[in-house]
Amino acid sequence: MKLFNAQIDETQRQLLQALWEKGPAMPLELAVRTFMLPDEIQQPLQELEKAGLVERHAFKGGEMLVLTKLGQEIVRS
Repeated sequence: MKLFNAQIDETQRQLLQALWEKGPAMPLELAVRTFMLPDEIQQPLQELEKAGLVERHAFKGGEMLVLTKLGQEIVRS
């Protein structure tokens, strides 16, 4: 896990930490939590999804970002 952690940049770390501390969030809410613009978090979120650390759950009003089990392990390590 330590090796994987080294590959996570500061923006990604902040996104993971915000999801860990306050739970699932819509993308705009996550941007607000991390004091970033929605455009700033798009690419880092895509990379976290590809790595299997974050999932998007669609619902009628939009989508919710959720930490996966692996994402939770990374935040805790």
